[in-house]
Amino acid sequence: MDTRHVSAASDNMADVTQRIATIVANAQAARHFLDHRPPDLDEVRQGLDCIVRDAYLASDVIYRVRGLSREALPSANSVVGAPSRPCDQ
Repeated sequence: MDTRHVSAASDNMADVTQRIATIVANAQAARHFLDHRPPDLDEVRQGLDCIVRDAYLASDVIYRVRGLSREALPSANSVVGAPSRPCDQ
């Protein structure tokens, strides 16, 4: 993996970390709003919507990182002398 891929992966991991922290904060806020008497269900609903949105965004970042790792790895056919089919056949 070259430095360009390492840098991009590092940036993406920082983004995932931030998304997860936001998910935790929204979950804690939703729990807090549930503890109100009466519970503030509109706030809980908004918090849950944010959790779902941030989970999707984190998932997108993970797919980008996986794509970077695939780009960085040579394919089996690009290596001289590599078998053109799996060895177990």
